[in-house]
Amino acid sequence: MANISEILNSITGKQPNSNLTKASTTINVGTYIQKTQENKTIMEQTVVKPIVEMERHGEYIVCDLQFVSAYDADLREMYNLIEMYGNNINGSVLEDYPIGEARIPTFVLMLTAIDGIDNCITLTSPIFWALTSNKPGSTPSMIRLLFNVEDVMFYEGTVEIDQEKIEKEVNEQRLRTEMEANFYSKREEELKKNNS
Repeated sequence: MANISEILNSITGKQPNSNLTKASTTINVGTYIQKTQENKTIMEQTVVKPIVEMERHGEYIVCDLQFVSAYDADLREMYNLIEMYGNNINGSVLEDYPIGEARIPTFVLMLTAIDGIDNCITLTSPIFWALTSNKPGSTPSMIRLLFNVEDVMFYEGTVEIDQEKIEKEVNEQRLRTEMEANFYSKREEELKKNNS
């Protein structure tokens, strides 16, 4: 049985000898309908791009999703989903629902190991989020989220996998990541040159 450190290690950081992530990242934004007790997904996105880092600070967990570039379309789309959740929260506070008929906005961030071990971390109901960067002065290429410790769950397990399919997907992702990194680094160089 894996402990929390082992689950974290299978999901956070980069794969050995590469710049690829160890995890698939899914964001699900939805609504819990109190009357029918069902969850309805409004929008969901899954990517195998950002490098995941997590730290505990007292009663809070900080989760960073580091993308290769600030110009990555998936970074923008994931952040827009988080903002949608924020707008839903703000809107629901203003609603005056009849007793027992509330519609509660939901948010789930699911991080799943891609190395064939079905370890998973779910984080729900973030209390803060921001676009930021891990290098001072550079364009934001990271999403930082803050969660209460009680809203973070760790799961462990092993599943049957199609190793050939995973290797193909990882190789395709590696190629896309390298192409995107080259494209974005050239673009940043051009922007710096034009701003000089």
